[in-house]
Amino acid sequence: MSYERVKHDTRLTVLENEVVGDRLRVEKLRDALRDLLDPVPAVEDLKRENILSLAVDFSAAHITLVEKLAQIAKIKEILGK
Repeated sequence: MSYERVKHDTRLTVLENEVVGDRLRVEKLRDALRDLLDPVPAVEDLKRENILSLAVDFSAAHITLVEKLAQIAKIKEILGK
């Protein structure tokens, strides 16, 4: 097995493991946002600071997840998987 293949295989394994945690984080943030955006209270009673903070965290985590998934797809393409 060539050095390049080993390098890509190793990176693929690391990314796939990271994606598991990243996906759980995004799901947790999504669920927390849903809880804060409960349709029952009046809109003026929503906690906008908390919603904004979670939305920013969600967005950043989602971008990271999508970028890693793109890297995984590229590495798999290179490796012919």
